[in-house]
Parts: sequence; C-alpha cells; structure tokens
Amino acid sequence: MNTISKYRNDLHQIPELGLKEFKTFQYLKKTLENIGYQPIKILDTGLLVYIDNGNSETIAFRSDIDGLKIFEQSANQYQSTHEGYMHACGHDGHMAILLEFANQLSSLKNKLKVNILLIFQPAEESPGGANLLIKEGILNKYKVKKIFGSHLYPNIAEGTLASRSGNFMARSSEIDFEIIGKSAHGAEPENGVNATLIASEFIVTLENILNDEIRKIEPAVLTIGFLTSGTARNIISGSAKISGIIRSFQPSTHQLLKNRIFETIKTLEKKYNCEIINKIVDTYPAVINDATTYNFLKENVFSKFPYHEFENPFMLAEDFSFYLEKIPGVLFYLGTKSNKYNHPLHSSKFDFNNDALITVVKAYFEILKAYQGME
Repeated sequence: MNTISKYRNDLHQIPELGLKEFKTFQYLKKTLENIGYQPIKILDTGLLVYIDNGNSETIAFRSDIDGLKIFEQSANQYQSTHEGYMHACGHDGHMAILLEFANQLSSLKNKLKVNILLIFQPAEESPGGANLLIKEGILNKYKVKKIFGSHLYPNIAEGTLASRSGNFMARSSEIDFEIIGKSAHGAEPENGVNATLIASEFIVTLENILNDEIRKIEPAVLTIGFLTSGTARNIISGSAKISGIIRSFQPSTHQLLKNRIFETIKTLEKKYNCEIINKIVDTYPAVINDATTYNFLKENVFSKFPYHEFENPFMLAEDFSFYLEKIPGVLFYLGTKSNKYNHPLHSSKFDFNNDALITVVKAYFEILKAYQGME
C-alpha cells in the first residue's frame, strides 16, 4: 500500500466532529513529525506546517480535517471505528493529499524558493474553522499572499480537476422559525389558531418569493428541510417549527431574501393573530475564486491535467470562502466518479479510489512551479 492510501485509510477510521478532532490531531502530528517537521498547534485540534525559505511571501495549501455525524454503510475494509460518525465529505482524502504533499516536499526543502504554509484546519462543517484560524492571525503571521485548496467531488469523472472563476460556491445561512398559534379541538377550528396551516402558507409564500423575485436577480436556494407540527389528528396544532437553509451569492441578494422573509412573518402574524419567532444565522460567505489567480492556474496548471470548467456556480457552501475574503486564491474539485464509486457527498456510502488523490498532489507541485516556488 502506498503512503497516500495508508494515510487515507487510517484517517477514515477515526472521524470526529469539528473542534473535537483529538485522535485526528494526534495522527497528523505524529505523521508530520515522522516526516521530519515540527508541526505547530493551532486552536485545540488544528496543525500548521511552515516551511520558511526566507521569502517575503508565502503560499498556503489547506485541508479540512473534521468528519460528520453519519452512520457509515459503505462496504470498505477501513470503515469508521467511531460508530455513528463518518468521513462522508472526503476530508480524509483531503488530509491524505496534504500529508503526501508534505511528505514529498520534505526532500525538496533546499530547492524551494517561496515559503509554504500547510494548514490542517478543524471544523469546516461547523462552525467554520477557517474563520477561527484567520482570527488567530495566521495569514498575517506567516505572510500568506495566496491560498489553494481542493475538494473531492463525486459528480465528475475520477481524476478530473474542475473549477471556475469568480462565484464558485454559495453564501449560506441557517433559518429556524417557531410559529406560536393556539391549540383547540379539531372539530372547533374557530377556537384555535392553526400553526400547521400557517406553516404551510409560510413555506409556499417563501417559495413563490424565491421563484418570482429572487431568482430573477441571481441563482438562489431556500430549502425547508424540517417541519414539525401537531400532536394528534383531531387537535388544532398550537405550534410548529420550521428549519432550513438559504443560499445565494451577492450580499445584496441575500439581504433582500431575508427582508422578504421578515415581511412575510409580519403579514402572517397580522393575518392569523399568531407569533412567529425567527432565527437566521449567517454561516459562510460565498466562495469566490480570484479571477487573476484562476486564469493563471488554468493556463499553467490545470492545462496539464484532465480539466473541466464549470459553466455555473454551485449552491454548496464551504468555509474556504473566509480565506478568499482576505487573500487571492482558488478552490478546485477533484472528480471521484466511476462505476464503482458514485455515491454523493454526505452519503453513508460515500467512498472513492485512493489512487485518484495523487492527482491533486501533482497539481500542488505544478502550482509551486508556476509561481517559481521550486527549481
């Protein structure tokens, strides 16, 4: 078994949630030390490797390290040993890529011309470890001028790199609403305020606003994933809870959508004499690949690999966006789709061919060469 496969298989077995990646931290630390580095602890579970070559600028490469609360149902021989948790978003692959990159870099230290920062970042899924690391000052401390990252993507062919300039992944918010109505007997609806009815009208109204107004400005999503209301078939529900997400790209569009939600709440409260408690939490900004950096990579790096340029951005979200708000950089996908591996991200059966990971390692070295980072 090659080293990159060993890294991936080992890490796949110990998935942990964000900011609780303690076993993952120990594995990464020991592996990096065995390679010959002195990794720097950041937060409680993050790690940095800084290769200082005396340059005034640093190029950073990032991997996320957290897993998901998903019960694994894949048939591989390296299944999660943490029951109920799984690396279902490919972060085990991301870590294996960066470890192998570090491994191969270790023999080239004297040939490198730029400083390099390898970021093993906790809590991408939640609450957004990228933002936490930025607040720790790593970009300024290590003079990071550009940052790059990759993400496995099972919807394109195995071994294919893919990305686009500008808007790549969406701005995201989590939305929660509690409708306070009035319970009554189901045969006497005039004595109650039906929270189920209000919730239904609320959801339909929001969908109409999305289709009739917001999507005429730019692509956007408002998805209600959770609705609960009522206790029995013959009782008017006195309360309902609704949870979902909103996604868009421009801050102005995102705010317009939120404004329309607030207006809808006021209308329904007045119409039904109810109360609607709302909680909207902005999570991640949009992933916007720097156009100049992207075009440079497209010509000097991506052209050396099977490559696909996306026509449209994605409604997925990624906390790599926090880095791109501060410095230029590019996030790109590595395709993992094949006849054998075709389950989606966040699926309990998600898996991929370890051999595909080396493509990104090679791409990272091409990035260094393109920026005169190595002889």
